[in-house]
Amino acid sequence: LLNDPQGFAERLLQQLRSSSAKFELRLLMMALLSQLVASHELLLLNYYAFLTKYVQPHQPHVSHILAYAAQACHELVPPDALEPMVRAIVSHFVSDRSRPEVIAIGLNTLREISARVPAALDETLLHDLVQYRKDRDKNVVAAARSLVA
Repeated sequence: LLNDPQGFAERLLQQLRSSSAKFELRLLMMALLSQLVASHELLLLNYYAFLTKYVQPHQPHVSHILAYAAQACHELVPPDALEPMVRAIVSHFVSDRSRPEVIAIGLNTLREISARVPAALDETLLHDLVQYRKDRDKNVVAAARSLVA
């Protein structure tokens, strides 16, 4: 039990932003911050913008970062705060020029985000993402179908 989870999370985010520690330590800080935000349903809107800069397919441990991003989403987060991160995931992961496994990871992350914040994906974006049901790769097809279900 934390006495002031919001204050602790804000201080941890500030320390994470200014940290020059090894990337593995920053990943652990991100994991702790995501768990705090999720369990206490905190509004830490700068955290999503911070995570956006790490949403690149070539980034080491990108699957962990995407999991932390999805974990930190909850129903109290306004969809406007998630829009840059969702847009970054779509542009870097879910595009025709991406590899099939990268597209599947992006679609699965977007599914988890939309399960936690239903308004995070607008109707036109969701319609475009569902078009990946007709892809050749079975993992992409399964990920696109899971967006509908």
